[in-house]
Amino acid sequence: MVIIGSGYGGGVAASRLARMGLRVCVLEKGRQWRPGDFSNTAKGLWDRARIVGKTVNLGPNNALFDLRLGKQMHVLSACGLGGGSLINAGLAFRPEPWVFEQQNWPTQIAGDAYLSKGFARAKEMLNIAHCPGGADLLKFISLQTCAQEIKNGPPENSSVKVELVPSTINYTPGFNKAHVLQNACTQCGDCWMGCNVGAKTTVTNSYLTDAVHFSASLFTSMDVKFVRKHADHWRIFYDQLEERTGKRHTKGSIKAEIIILSAGVIGTTEILMRSKQQGLALSKQLGKGFSANGDDLAFGHDIPDRVNGIAIGHPPRTNPTQPVGPNCIGMISLQEDVDPRSQIKLQAGTMITLMAALAPLKSLMRGKPLRALKILINGAYKGDLTSSQCFYIVGHDDASGELTMSSDRALLEWPNVADQPVFGRGKKLLTRLFEKLRAEYMQNPVRDAFLGSKLITVHPLGGCRMADSAENGVVDHQCRIFDPSDTEKKAVHNGLYIVDGSIIPSSLGANPLLTITALAERAMILLAKDRGLEFDDKAHKDAPARDAFM
Repeated sequence: MVIIGSGYGGGVAASRLARMGLRVCVLEKGRQWRPGDFSNTAKGLWDRARIVGKTVNLGPNNALFDLRLGKQMHVLSACGLGGGSLINAGLAFRPEPWVFEQQNWPTQIAGDAYLSKGFARAKEMLNIAHCPGGADLLKFISLQTCAQEIKNGPPENSSVKVELVPSTINYTPGFNKAHVLQNACTQCGDCWMGCNVGAKTTVTNSYLTDAVHFSASLFTSMDVKFVRKHADHWRIFYDQLEERTGKRHTKGSIKAEIIILSAGVIGTTEILMRSKQQGLALSKQLGKGFSANGDDLAFGHDIPDRVNGIAIGHPPRTNPTQPVGPNCIGMISLQEDVDPRSQIKLQAGTMITLMAALAPLKSLMRGKPLRALKILINGAYKGDLTSSQCFYIVGHDDASGELTMSSDRALLEWPNVADQPVFGRGKKLLTRLFEKLRAEYMQNPVRDAFLGSKLITVHPLGGCRMADSAENGVVDHQCRIFDPSDTEKKAVHNGLYIVDGSIIPSSLGANPLLTITALAERAMILLAKDRGLEFDDKAHKDAPARDAFM
């Protein structure tokens, strides 16, 4: 059994297939990254980034940060052993039930007992928890102030709720379910750039370590190009990359009875598009149904209270009087009318030091040289920036983007994406809020400084969406890939699956990691059932204590 990719979907597949007693091999394009390997400097980010566009191809092929430049929107993904779990804030909560009841979801998903079991298993394995004492952090107190101002606003804001958010951050030192010793969170705020403390529960130190305990084999810097179908097996064609430089140096192929594609939205779609060029029959829906999950990012500067919302990193760059807290501590959920798709979540984030470094440039671009000078003189942890509130915006878009191949690369096409109501609604809401607070509204400084003022998403979804038939999607509700060459409309390719964010057919209105993990858990339950196999998810006491596995 070969799993391509090692993010939330691939990690689940590796663990569960290995627990079924099957011989499991994981092929990951990226490198292994351990606590202490992550950098939050401009040079460190540049050395670990790949930037790809129609006429651009910069950086190592196995770089940690993979930025795809689209005409209207850019896509930022992770590439490494553990996938997106390496560089996210770890926010983990379940979407509203109505999301799964939408017409573009398979009918078997809404209210499904296997999906509920998948969510329960995911929460336990990823050690989902709230930050102890989180309500006392300045970021959360500021968030409550913002929520109260929104409540006092126009009457169309019919529902406003503020709450702490659950995440995959560990606050008590000890062994996790995979018997990996994790440190406690130091509340440095740097989760989004990679946890150097070893407190974040990633796919690497949970599902993948569990898979290794059950004899799975992991191989990094393996760039899978396409798959080919044979009468009784599959063959996977790959380029092996040089670990340090990411340069291609060896081509090869491997035989498999079952293939689980979990290379992420961009990676999985690319592999299947190349496979289709090689003759594999796939749905015409391949590449369609891309969603940005309503993503945006904004800042409010000079709000009345100190926020303490700039990451200090590990080792710490400064000694704050109060902890920064995890990257995201809480959120405001609001709905402006009866349409649930109007829901928006404003998540209180933390400004990484690179963003703080860009603040003077942003001020200069806005014609405010004195403000830029003050920020330069005071630095990131004193003066104006200490009263800056960062908001991650998550909402709902119509998932009408499309990934297309250009020069052997998958790039996003989404005409008029900036006109999606969620982006205008978020900007209007925050502009109004910051005006009431006598603060300054500012868009994502990274976007304005380097990305041509285009939107960027870090929560890409779709491209290989699940559906009831090949006419509407690429995989069925069990994550099996449809075979449209068969006369039966719901026929599937035997032994070919997808378990990652590419299968999700709509925006979620929630950070997607928990849903991706739950859908993967569900798919493995059904795979075992179909093939007469069994596995459990109990922690095994004889598992050796681990802090690394390669």
